Amino acid sequence: MITVEMYNGLVICDRGFEKECSEEIKELTVVSDLRIGESFVTFGVNERQDLLMLCYRMQTAVKVLELLGACPFKAETIIADCTKFISQKEIMSPWVGLGRSFKIMTRFDQADTGLDSQQIATQVGSAVYSQFPGVKVDVKTPQTIICIYIIADTLFVGIDYSHENLAKREYKIFLNPTAIRATVGAALVRASGFNSRKTLLDPFNGTGTIAIEAGFLVMQQSPLFYKKEYLPIASYPFFTEAQTIAFFENLDSQRIVGSSSKSIFGYDIISKHVDSSKKNAKIAGVLDVIHFARVEVDWIDLKLPEDGIDCIVSVPPAYRDAVEKDSIDKVYKQLFHRAKEIVSTNGVIILLVNQPNTVKSLIPPELFECVEVRPVWMGHTSLFMLKIVRKK
Repeated sequence: MITVEMYNGLVICDRGFEKECSEEIKELTVVSDLRIGESFVTFGVNERQDLLMLCYRMQTAVKVLELLGACPFKAETIIADCTKFISQKEIMSPWVGLGRSFKIMTRFDQADTGLDSQQIATQVGSAVYSQFPGVKVDVKTPQTIICIYIIADTLFVGIDYSHENLAKREYKIFLNPTAIRATVGAALVRASGFNSRKTLLDPFNGTGTIAIEAGFLVMQQSPLFYKKEYLPIASYPFFTEAQTIAFFENLDSQRIVGSSSKSIFGYDIISKHVDSSKKNAKIAGVLDVIHFARVEVDWIDLKLPEDGIDCIVSVPPAYRDAVEKDSIDKVYKQLFHRAKEIVSTNGVIILLVNQPNTVKSLIPPELFECVEVRPVWMGHTSLFMLKIVRKK
């Protein structure tokens, strides 16, 4: 009988977008026992390299970890529970063996845990040192980061594969105050069902986040393609540094380049935003698959493919006070009026809004139907994702 070794993975994502995160995981690799929780997905893989690949390729992941263990959170047993997980010598030895360095990171999503995160980190760090005496503490540039997370009512302990927040993007240089988080933009694109055979329009493009994330998807390109050093390349115990670089280069060879057709359209009324979008997309390496232009929402039907748009994905202006309501209402009415001319038969509209009921009341019922209103979060900001489909 052949025994196949399994490794457990934990991906942290933006709250409310767990479905899109899990779908991306399944698209990129073969997993088992996939489970979805509030802002996280757990699963099993056959190789640690699969976790490294997810760390490099995923667009919706905030963190990718090798999961050492999880259990119901109890403040009085947290040290004992963490110690139990980090005492698995066969699993832990490659990460905190003789001469390697480590540090402990904590994240408590429950505000009322009553725990001192620094004290927890110190106690768990001492437990690691007692189990693996040759290991060294390095709080600045450790080879291994052990994460202790409390999410809702669950304690997770894992190894961080990125050492950084994967929601960061190197292309986000030219921004405006309303720019959305890249992982949220990627999740919105996925929620629309967009793929390389479809067209996508963001009529309120801002500085290009949604269009650029759609470009990564079309080109099958890692968000870290130009910033591999963002990852701890020399720190993975299952690869040498040279092997890690070769692994990433092999993944890069799967990029789809050389397409002359542009299936993604990013429109905005402000010229400065259009210029910023082009610069950001060039930095990201996806400008060739995106058409940016200065177009008012009331004229978006003039410069699009004759057979229509499959996906509209956007973050329209937010409602802020009663004084501005009429002008924002007008923007939505214009959008839906033009959408009837450009959205294909099976088209989908995905909008990120702060007042879902107000927006729903403006949808022409004879043309479109809102089939989903989903609470989502961007950091600590509560918003709503609307999924709107064209009526047959």
